[in-house]
Amino acid sequence: MLSFPRELQNLVLREFSPVERHRFSLVNKKARELVLQHNQQTFRIRRVLLRFLDTLYNVARFRILQYELGLLVSGSTALQFFSDVVYPDSDLDTYVELVKFRPYADFLLEIGYVFDPI
Repeated sequence: MLSFPRELQNLVLREFSPVERHRFSLVNKKARELVLQHNQQTFRIRRVLLRFLDTLYNVARFRILQYELGLLVSGSTALQFFSDVVYPDSDLDTYVELVKFRPYADFLLEIGYVFDPI
């Protein structure tokens, strides 16, 4: 696998479970480098968030809010990130403490989301 083209290596590594990737990374330095490169390329939250936030600037603002408010992403969005799969009709499930919701709500309204109470 170490002498195969990068695209083929990614296809193989993508099929490994996280445990299998970790075990493979322990084989030697080259395997470790391949797994690290694959993980850095594959697990990019901005790739998932861009579908909901439109611009890299808004993704960066969202990430800051995550840090400042303890905002969590869950559901199918989290699953897409960890499994490297795209669900075209998925939504963005987020959770934040009620006492901290206002800055997040303001951000969502500012970027064009609409509050539609039940």
